[in-house]
Amino acid sequence: MVINDQHKIFDVMPQIVDGRTLVPMRGIFEEFGAEIMWEQSTRTVTAKVGDKAIVLIVDNPVAKVNDADVTLDVAAQIVDGRTMVPVRFVAEALGCNVDWDGDTRTVIISGGDIPIKVGNMATSTYINDYTGIGFNLPEGWSFKTREEINQMYGIVADMMNTNNLTSLLEQKGSYLDMMASDPSGDNIQVTLNTSFGISEEAYCQQLVSSLAQQVASYGINVKNVTLANKNVIGAKLNGVQIESEYNGVNVYQLILVKNVGDYSILYTISSSVEANLDIIAMNLFVL
Repeated sequence: MVINDQHKIFDVMPQIVDGRTLVPMRGIFEEFGAEIMWEQSTRTVTAKVGDKAIVLIVDNPVAKVNDADVTLDVAAQIVDGRTMVPVRFVAEALGCNVDWDGDTRTVIISGGDIPIKVGNMATSTYINDYTGIGFNLPEGWSFKTREEINQMYGIVADMMNTNNLTSLLEQKGSYLDMMASDPSGDNIQVTLNTSFGISEEAYCQQLVSSLAQQVASYGINVKNVTLANKNVIGAKLNGVQIESEYNGVNVYQLILVKNVGDYSILYTISSSVEANLDIIAMNLFVL
């Protein structure tokens, strides 16, 4: 399945029943940031997304969208102990377009209000399923915890809804989704931003022409800014490389940019050793 150009893999394979594709209930609704309620006695699932409420009953061909009855071609079913729901009905009820690629047997969902989510920082790997961005932690490095990041940026728990960043980004414009560092101070940050409204190449050109002025008020002396496109695992990313001085110390940075849907993602790698930038970047990947 592809949702807004991002490939999605569920823990249970989709099923084709009477020509209709059914997918795991929890998997598809969580992709849309839904609040899910399951009533075992009536085998009823209720999913709430914004001002939409969707109700499905297992083996019942009549669903509800905001109390309006909708007749389904195929009802929700339990397959191998998992509740499966018709993907076309769910996606279209949430305002998305649904296409079918018969050659690859792939459901393609586009449009609609699919929320961006925080990434997951496991023991040695960070990955954000929405953006497809990941980072393998080098030996000796460690992640900042989600709580540490939120505290650094003054974000409290009630500003986020089930890890859905849509409303938070509307308020703040950006969110630090991942930060990792080693004992020497080398570090990487992944920042999620509302769309810059321009191409990745154009954004990098802007940085080259204006970065020195942007940071001068912070006491940072930018010595050199150059375009620096990089090949990482799975993608070629546009970026810029920066040499600057702060409090008498040389600092080197590599900023890479990737546009995903309605958002722009920045990877920022910093080191006091220029050669380390490429070494750190080798641990980035794009699914």
